[in-house]
Amino acid sequence: DAVFHSTSGGITENSEDVWVNKVPYLRSVLSQYEDHSPKLVSTKKISIDDFVSGMMSLDNTIKLNKKNLANDINIVDRSSGGRILKIKIGNKYFKGRDLREQFALNSSNFTLDIGKKDISFTAIGNGHGIGMSQYGADGMAQHGSSYNEIIKHYYTGVEIAPMESLQQ
Repeated sequence: DAVFHSTSGGITENSEDVWVNKVPYLRSVLSQYEDHSPKLVSTKKISIDDFVSGMMSLDNTIKLNKKNLANDINIVDRSSGGRILKIKIGNKYFKGRDLREQFALNSSNFTLDIGKKDISFTAIGNGHGIGMSQYGADGMAQHGSSYNEIIKHYYTGVEIAPMESLQQ
């Protein structure tokens, strides 16, 4: 399964850090040539009221203090690629992916800046981060890497063979 995403933000993810299964060729690797991606860094601002209602729609038993959200939000664990694996909000734990989907963020590799009236999310990268980064692969090609080198870089330990040799 040759999975890919737009922009990793400098490092891809291990499959099991985002999905359930550990896939041997979907390992975290550096993706250093993504500077030309328009989605390398993105910012999204939402009101505190929208944040609280969004969190309530994820879990209506959550307890949040709107006036002191900074003390109610704690990033517990990040993957080796920087994406949030676990975040505590109020009295509940969530995956970074839950917030990414709920608030339409480009990535689960994000930071939060909590203001008096809104929260600003700054996301690094665009997509799930597993497998080949499209902008990273493009950057490698622009720096002289062959398709073989690009594929073997993003899909760890794979071999490239003609289709005829696989059908025998």
